[in-house]
Order: sequence, then C-alpha cells, then structure tokens
Amino acid sequence: MANAIHIAALLGVVLFLVVSPEAHAESPYAQFKSGVPLDEIRCSGELVLLESPRGTPACVSETSAEKLLERGFSMVEQNMDMMKDGDMMKDGDMMKDGDMMKDGDMMMKSELTGEIEIGSLLPLSGRLSGHGEENRAGTVFGVIKFNEYLESIEATWSFKLVSEDTATNQQIALDKLTNLNAKKIKIVIGPETSANSKHVLQYANNNGMLLVSCCSTAPALAIVDDNLYRLVADDSNQGPALAALIANEGIEAIVPIWRNDAYGEGLQKTAGDAFKAKDGVIGETIPYDPDTPEFSVSTSLLAEKVQEHVDRLGAEKVGVLYIGFNEIQQFAHSASDHEVLNQVRWFGPDGATKQENLIIDPIASTFAEKVEFTTLQVAAAENPTYLSVQEYVETELGRAPSTFAHSSYDAVWLVGLAMLETGSSDVDEIKAVIHKVAEGYDDFALGSITLNEAGDLSEADYEIWGTRDGEWKRLGTYTYSDGMIILN
Repeated sequence: MANAIHIAALLGVVLFLVVSPEAHAESPYAQFKSGVPLDEIRCSGELVLLESPRGTPACVSETSAEKLLERGFSMVEQNMDMMKDGDMMKDGDMMKDGDMMKDGDMMMKSELTGEIEIGSLLPLSGRLSGHGEENRAGTVFGVIKFNEYLESIEATWSFKLVSEDTATNQQIALDKLTNLNAKKIKIVIGPETSANSKHVLQYANNNGMLLVSCCSTAPALAIVDDNLYRLVADDSNQGPALAALIANEGIEAIVPIWRNDAYGEGLQKTAGDAFKAKDGVIGETIPYDPDTPEFSVSTSLLAEKVQEHVDRLGAEKVGVLYIGFNEIQQFAHSASDHEVLNQVRWFGPDGATKQENLIIDPIASTFAEKVEFTTLQVAAAENPTYLSVQEYVETELGRAPSTFAHSSYDAVWLVGLAMLETGSSDVDEIKAVIHKVAEGYDDFALGSITLNEAGDLSEADYEIWGTRDGEWKRLGTYTYSDGMIILN
C-alpha cells in the first residue's frame, strides 16, 4: 500500500510525455543504447519510467511499478526540457474515470507481445539421446517456469519452445538450425556438444542467431564476441580437475583414449598437460571415431599401450582416461575381453557421468565396477531451483539427470531475463546485457552465474561420481579455487 501511495504521489508531480505508441517504436533499452539519457527516455502511452538495479530503463504500468519497486527498481523523473507544448498532463487528468491504469497492464513496455518462439537443438535420437532427453526436459521445465513468472508479473508475452532433433549428427544439426532460421527463430537453446557447436557456429554468427549451450566445453570455442554462450565452464577447468582426481588416487601413468572431435581433442590436452605438471606420465593418446559401431580395434591398441606401463609400474599405478560420452558402454564390452584393462583404474569426464546404460547393461556394469570407473560433473548449488529441476526431470524420465539438465533450465531463464531487461528479442540487444543479467540474478539452478569475456561460465567446482554397487554414487568434490579433492 505504501508503494502505491508513493507511486500516486510521484505521478502527480512527474512529467510524462503522452504520445502515440507509434512515436516510440523503439524499446526503452534501444533508446538507452542509442545514447538517449535515462531521464529523456520516452515511454508509450501512460507507462511509468523506472530504472532497474543495473541502471537500465523500463517502461511499466502503475501495477508493475508497485511490484518492481519492491525488487530494487526506482522511479525516474523525466527531463522537463523534453516536454513539448501540449505534452504536459493537466491537473486531474490522472484522476478521471477510466484514466487510471488497470490491473493487468503490467510489463516492461516493448515490442514483445504474444508467443515468442525460441528453438532447442538437442540430440533426441542417436548415441547421445540419453543426455539429449534430459536436457530437453530441463529446457521444457525452464519454459514452463519462466512463463509462469511472466504471468505473475502480468507480461504480455510468453515463450513457445520449438524443438529440433540433431540425431547426434553435425550436418543434421546445421540443417535443423537452418530450419529454425527460416522460421525466423533467432534464439536457440543448444547445441549440446562441442562438435555440433563448432559445426554450426559460423552459420549462427552470419545469420544473427544466438546459441546458448548447456554442455559444450571445448576450449577452442571460447571465442570473444561470437554468438555462442555456454552455461558450463570450458575444459581448461575440467582438465586440471581430472588430473587432480587421478593423481589423488595414486596413479602415476595414464593412457587417454578420446573422441576424435572438438570435445575430446580439447579435454585430452588440458587434462594431459595438467597431469604432466603433477609429474604424471601420459602414454600415447588414442583417438577414436565416435561413429564407429564397435571399438574392438581401439581397445586392442589401448590394451597394448596400458600393458607397457603396467610392466614398468604395476597395475595399481596405471589408469585409463576415457574421454567420451555413452560410447563408454561399448568400450566396456570390448575392454572386458582384455585382462590388463580389467586390472587398472578407469576415469572419465562430465560427458560420461550418470550414463544409465553403464549400470543397466550387465557386462558394462560388471566391468565398470571392477575398474572403479570414476568421473566428474559440474557441481550445482542444490538450491530450491536445482531441486525442482531435478524432481521434474526424474518424474518425466524416471532417472536422475546430470547437471547439464540444470544448465538447460538456466539457459531459458538467462535469455528470458535478458529479454525482460531490454524489452526486446533482438540478439544484439540481448548480448549487450547478458553478462550483467547473469551476475544480477542468484536464483539459477546452478546458483549464481558469472560469464567470462567469451560468454562461458567463468569457473566451476566439480562433483566426483562413480559406479559403485550397481549405481551411480557421489563420491566427493573438487574445488576450483584451491584444486583440492575431498572424498566422502
């Protein structure tokens, strides 16, 4: 009530420019970005000019203002010198019957009305469909909850999700992104993998499309001022985390076997460099073709290289670093036929964490237990938002997701909040505020988010997971700030 009185009092003395909606087709943020001073920004109709906590303008109804003032917004007194003859509202104009703004007028004034379509570009079929299903569920839940939020603030627009299946294929990913562009959908949650992101990025840049990936971590894609944003730290973070984990387990030599793509190439290098910095030995690395139907040739070569280190150091000091996704199931089958590969420890990255097939398949599960397969995933805050995403995905799919699903949820909110901030769906306007929006909101599923200059999560702690007693179990944590491993 106090806020309502405060607004009414201000409305009695603040000068508003009463012009037709056509006179300011530009959103308040577009005016602000073009150099118009905050107190000279014009709002359409009878809307109130507010300043957000981040110093940007918003044109809202009286009802909206009451709620937003409680969230740290402030009223802006507009410049009297900007008033034209006849623009000033006469005494009592605000009190005439029907003149007072009605409940439901709330929302930052902009060109945003109706359903705003955003795309998702995820592998819903093919080898990576497991993570793809989880990340789509996280994205869907993000849209549901953000639309509920928009309704609660009486917005005039909402999100509509248009999902495309990349089929775990780079060319299909590009084809589907092209389809979204043809539908004039410029904002896309995805792609999921670094390989797909790399393949479609030039097209996105050339066509003014914004990509927000839950999962792409290749350091080579940490590019300043491109159109790819990633709600996960790149593998210059995960590589040292893997090295610390492996060294902590008493391993002195590892043989990396990795997906021959942007993800595998980047992570095997950062992990290898970090392990060598700890005086560890890196054996000959073995890239593999992820599209190969089975991996007997790769595992035979792996067994040969591992045996060389076992002969020198003993099995207890030798490990395999597997860098890939759910191909780990097929690798487990092939590796189980080689005695030496059953004798050493196996480690893996975020892409292999919580792979359901690894514990459902009897042969793969037995092998994973024998080698104490141990992996990482980005640590989350486990706040109420995190738990609600977890519960939704578990209910939808019947399994606990990796934290990539939470990043997918956050991607929707990050884009939506940036659109609220700017009053626009224009990609350049969203990019101009997305860093500030991320830092100014602390209720993401991952907790607080800070993006680096490349638009990626600046840093991350990691959880340590492993297949134990027939299930995935959380075993400990890695802290980025001090490089410490703490086991449960």
